[in-house]
Amino acid sequence: MTASLSDFAVRTASAGLLGVVMLAALFFGGVWGIAVLAAVISALALAEFFALSRRGGRRAQEFLGLAASVAMPVAAVIAGRGGLTIVAAALVMAALASHVFSRASRLAETAVTVFGTLYIGFSLAHLVLIRQMNEGTMLLLAMIV
Repeated sequence: MTASLSDFAVRTASAGLLGVVMLAALFFGGVWGIAVLAAVISALALAEFFALSRRGGRRAQEFLGLAASVAMPVAAVIAGRGGLTIVAAALVMAALASHVFSRASRLAETAVTVFGTLYIGFSLAHLVLIRQMNEGTMLLLAMIV
């Protein structure tokens, strides 16, 4: 019972710290603050996703996925939805090309790479697009409160 309370305390403290960082990025960092935060959270979450897939016997193309997930919020700042779409399309094409030209790659591993990156990176990059809207700050504030 003590270990679970300790874990709960660590998770609660982590969530509180992340909330403070998110609020600081939202109000003081502007669009780039949200983009950097989204890129960091995306990379950490995707690394955990890939670790879980490794335990299941799937070896994703981690470098490709992590690079794309970090590039997505940056592309959203620079080129909006179009930039985000270009990075997503480049991810799919690069993963498929790697699958075709690599004998060691299996289809399930390519799917884990593409799905995980789009599920995590593409979703979090939309925080940038929301922040760029007229009332984007208030919309993001409503999402995190």
